[in-house]
Amino acid sequence: MNRAIEIAINIVFWVLSIGISTQIFSVNIVEVDIQIRNGHQIEREIITDLSQWYFVGMIWKFLLFYLIVLLLIPRFFRSSQYLKFVLLLVCSMLLAFALEILPLQLLQEGLSPSYLSTVIIMLGFYTSTALTYGIIRNQIQKERYAQVLTTKKLQTELKLLRSQINPHFLFNALNNLLSISERSGTPKVSAGITELSDMLRFLIYDTQTDWIALEKEVEFLESYIALQMLRYAEEDDIEIVFEVQGI
Repeated sequence: MNRAIEIAINIVFWVLSIGISTQIFSVNIVEVDIQIRNGHQIEREIITDLSQWYFVGMIWKFLLFYLIVLLLIPRFFRSSQYLKFVLLLVCSMLLAFALEILPLQLLQEGLSPSYLSTVIIMLGFYTSTALTYGIIRNQIQKERYAQVLTTKKLQTELKLLRSQINPHFLFNALNNLLSISERSGTPKVSAGITELSDMLRFLIYDTQTDWIALEKEVEFLESYIALQMLRYAEEDDIEIVFEVQGI
């Protein structure tokens, strides 16, 4: 997953989840104050808005979310330490719950049951979302790492194969064959040895870099075509059209 896309998805998730949950789970504490004045009972409702505490609690949910995604799953779940993972997950959830209700416990005489249920529901929602997102993210990273290992393995095997073939020995042998063919008066054989030498030089040396000049690629194709044409006689009705433009 592209890093920028992942960050954008996270931002959209938090904006939407905070906005929607604020509308659904807005909680107020309603208290009834009963006073008796002049022999008459007077009731007055006192409404305490808990919206500000909800946003304070979002800080702990946010930290819990990325604790699961960035630490618990990569370090313990990925390494199959499931017991440690579950224990740390439960402890983290309890700690987040305690930190969210502690300020209200200190400032209020009691906590509203509706607010406690809201805290538990939202804590469960963010925990389950973090687990789903973290496990999927972990699987994608494992597959990407496996692809990198496969690529490195192939590169290592190719380098090993090249190291087992001594280039100097091959080129010296080709030069000897070229000298023999020229003394024997066989121009087609000489041309074939020359083209083969150019192709081997390209495969052994020019492909070692990350970037290969297009001109060298074209020269390799031309050598390959010339080498293949040696298989046919001049009177054979074979025509190969190979045009290069823009180089």
